[in-house]
Amino acid sequence: MSDNKKYYYIKLKDNYFDQDNIKILESVKNGHIYSLIIVKLYLKATKYGGQLRMTESIPYDPSKIDILANVLNHDIAHVKEAIKLASELGIISILDTGAMWMDEIQNFIGNSSSEADRIREYRKGLKSDSVQLYDKSTPKKEIELEIKKDKELKIKEVKHKHGEYKKVLLTDTQYNSLLTDWGLEELNRMIKLLDESMEMNPKYKYSNFKIALTKWKNNSFNSPTKKDAFHAEANFTL
Repeated sequence: MSDNKKYYYIKLKDNYFDQDNIKILESVKNGHIYSLIIVKLYLKATKYGGQLRMTESIPYDPSKIDILANVLNHDIAHVKEAIKLASELGIISILDTGAMWMDEIQNFIGNSSSEADRIREYRKGLKSDSVQLYDKSTPKKEIELEIKKDKELKIKEVKHKHGEYKKVLLTDTQYNSLLTDWGLEELNRMIKLLDESMEMNPKYKYSNFKIALTKWKNNSFNSPTKKDAFHAEANFTL
């Protein structure tokens, strides 16, 4: 039997609890209880575009915290204080109409291409106290696009030039790995050998200089004859 229900979720960033306002909230007495209440409020508000509502037509009333406290399964005093502090810290907005909004909820929906539009619509709705501000469910296609985008945005490491003639190209990760294995003096010696050899022999081409340096070191090149013999035998492009 298929499950046709819609599910709503938030994605908290790994630095959520490192934010100044959350740290301040947790630093007070009962702060960790308040912090849990805030997370529960985020979850409650997700279904209604950021506003705290009991149903589509019934918003929670800040003057009747006992109802919300019963739903959250927390002490009334704790919920009341949590909302008060969250309002002061810019986590919750309580409008003149009495509507309560979770200010940062749009930042937890994800990194899809429509995120900026969602945030703009949310802020526009916050001013007009509208209820439905965006497509509440996240379609499978959108999730797939998010994953694809994250992969595409991975930054490739930059290769830096080394040696007198700048022929040896290494990323910081590659350089630091060789430095750890060989030490600075030996690494500089091997870079110098490879750099000078490539300057004298432009036909030598490498795509991975870490492997090239390792092969050079393992073959103990100390003379041009040995260098040329290695290239003639290996005949490789790394």
